[in-house]
Amino acid sequence: MKRVLEKICIFFISTLSIFSIAQTNKPVRGCALPGPNSTCTTTETNGDLTLSWTKPTDPNNIFVRYEVYRLGTNGAIVSIPTFTNNNNTRINSFFANSEFYVGVVSLCNGVEVINFGDTVKTIDLQLNNQTDGRASLTWTNPSNYNANFFHVEREHPKFGWSDRDSVKNTCNIYTDTIDVCSAYLNYRISIKQEGCTTYSNLKGDNFKDVIPPTIPVIKSITYDTLKKGITVNWYKNPARDVQGYLLKIGYDNSPLSFLDSVETKKNIEPLSYNLVNAPYNSAITFSIAAYDSCISSSPPNNQLSGNSQPHTSFNLKNTYTICNRVISLNWSKYIGWEDITNYKIYYKIDNGNWKLRDSTVNQYYNDTLIGFKNYAFIIEAINKDNIKAFSNPIFLFAQAPSLPKYNYTKVAKVMYKAIQIEHLIDPVGGVSKIILEKKNKSGIFKEISRKEVTNSILYFTDSLVESNFETYTYRTRIIDSCGNKTTYGNEVTSMLLKIENKQNDNDNLKVNLSWSPYIGFNGTILNYAVYRKLNGVYDPNPLVILPNYQLSYQDNLLNLNEFKGQVCYYITGIETENLYKQPEIANTNEVCTTFKPLIFVPNTFTPNGKNPIFHPVITIFEPNEYSLTVINRWGQPVFRSVDYKIGWDGYFGNEMSPNGNYMYIIRYLDGDNKEYIEHGFVTLIN
Repeated sequence: MKRVLEKICIFFISTLSIFSIAQTNKPVRGCALPGPNSTCTTTETNGDLTLSWTKPTDPNNIFVRYEVYRLGTNGAIVSIPTFTNNNNTRINSFFANSEFYVGVVSLCNGVEVINFGDTVKTIDLQLNNQTDGRASLTWTNPSNYNANFFHVEREHPKFGWSDRDSVKNTCNIYTDTIDVCSAYLNYRISIKQEGCTTYSNLKGDNFKDVIPPTIPVIKSITYDTLKKGITVNWYKNPARDVQGYLLKIGYDNSPLSFLDSVETKKNIEPLSYNLVNAPYNSAITFSIAAYDSCISSSPPNNQLSGNSQPHTSFNLKNTYTICNRVISLNWSKYIGWEDITNYKIYYKIDNGNWKLRDSTVNQYYNDTLIGFKNYAFIIEAINKDNIKAFSNPIFLFAQAPSLPKYNYTKVAKVMYKAIQIEHLIDPVGGVSKIILEKKNKSGIFKEISRKEVTNSILYFTDSLVESNFETYTYRTRIIDSCGNKTTYGNEVTSMLLKIENKQNDNDNLKVNLSWSPYIGFNGTILNYAVYRKLNGVYDPNPLVILPNYQLSYQDNLLNLNEFKGQVCYYITGIETENLYKQPEIANTNEVCTTFKPLIFVPNTFTPNGKNPIFHPVITIFEPNEYSLTVINRWGQPVFRSVDYKIGWDGYFGNEMSPNGNYMYIIRYLDGDNKEYIEHGFVTLIN
């Protein structure tokens, strides 16, 4: 409380002069200095009391002295004329349990004025050594304080003072658990206020640690994907003097045995342990005991806690079926948690990152894998407190029926009115059948055939084609040894040859050819070769060899000898060397065209003149099955010949026929054996 003394003069009979002092707890603004904002007490080891307070600001240099008063005593018991930064004074232990207040004397208009601070009282501490490893502390409150907490401090003969704990300012009792083996320990209570700290008296005694650490509580046992082993984690022990832990381990329900010990280093308590070489295929059980700083003392038995409740990791196993590439995961239950809310399944492929695959409340999970990939799976268990633990990982190569070393459609070639497809396949791979598919007009591949793989070359024939009008695209698909349809082969597209137009007259006898390119060779097209058939026979040598970018050709037949009117063609596409060392030749359909013979028939002849023979003139090529018949006006045949080189001389028997008009009928077949009949009249003039 503020002490207020108004209009009272206090006289000091000492080495100081006598001054008249006006006393108030309200500072005169711009004149007298205020009293201290806070005053703190410290009880020294000999019982003396040290008061300390904050220094007021004195910009006008009006400070005179400090005066210390004891409640219930007239006059100041101490007068301090110095004005220093660290303002304190020691009071004899005779007054230690009293209440005090400090005044600041300053000049105000030539008159000494005193302003007082708060009344303070020492903290009286009592200590009780319970001899069971605990120290009980009680203390009194100071008269006035502005702190929210009391601080309990302890002095160790080797390590000095340290804060043990803090309690709210409404509490005046504290029990300290002894965490040193044996030592004389001092205690004191402090209040940290603005500008200074109040300390109680010191109390001490000889203490021993007779309480073992609290039994540890395991948090989780988990596989550590970074450290590559099993890690056991536990909660921080509430005991202050834990120096380390003893770990026990068991495999697959075997009895627990000592594993290792871990110690506190640099005041950092270990809270985990990693077993790098933990076997993957075992469920591992851990139990932990804590020991304190007296574990090496004699006897140490009472300085070791009991063993924690064991925790057992959960073990992941799997089965895998090759044909359907399904992995079946199953795992044991994590032992040590009350409730597990769910499990999360993580996986990674080859050297990728872990990814979440799914979540389940069951202890099993099935998944379909991609063949010939390296997989890893791991399961994460999550309990009701959101504590997480990983199982052991499993690693698996997703074996499947082996792919063939080679799977290649060599060629699709036109063979008369069908298309033959040749396919190259590795017969020792995991392949049972090859499916042949053809693309329809909607662009969709449909199966048209399948064959058992008994050799490295398979031949397919597609007869449902119109090879003179369309190209056809094919591909193959593998049926593996498990009966699954798997990979596709390359696509191939047949060639189509067409005759665009032809010219048929005495001056021009030409055929214009065009064709589509072959598609599907592993190698490139070296060139295209044009083959021609005349009079029913193909020349074994190409008519012409063209570069691979040329897809048309004009053939001139004008100067051919013994040409009977029909000509046929086909084209081959020749492949360069390919990866399979088996270059192929693709051929088109055959196209043919027939030219009609050109026949000139004279309309007059003179047996005894310049045109003595009635003879049709045939150009370009010779007709087939030629016949000429001449008929008189009475419908009687007068001449007949099957050789176009032999004509009528006008005689009928041994007599010259009379002048007049005669009908002729010419019949012949062209190169396609198409029949032509021409007739008209010729005039005989003698």
